[in-house]
Amino acid sequence: MSEARGFGERLLLAQHRAGMNQRQLAEKSGVGVATIRRAVAGQFTPRIETTVKLATALGVDRKWLAFGDGDGPGAADESD
Repeated sequence: MSEARGFGERLLLAQHRAGMNQRQLAEKSGVGVATIRRAVAGQFTPRIETTVKLATALGVDRKWLAFGDGDGPGAADESD
């Protein structure tokens, strides 16, 4: 898997792997669409509380989403 360097890139990767658009992610996470859009665009990095909500909704590790530490979405699938 290619390394997603910034928060916005990791968020977009996880969103695509989960098969969700921004509206669906907003509904599932309780985070506003505008906030998600700005984070994906790299305009800011959300607070940890928001990052936890997004990670939970996407089914990814919050440390990976926040900092890029550990395995990202689909890592187990790609090791086969």
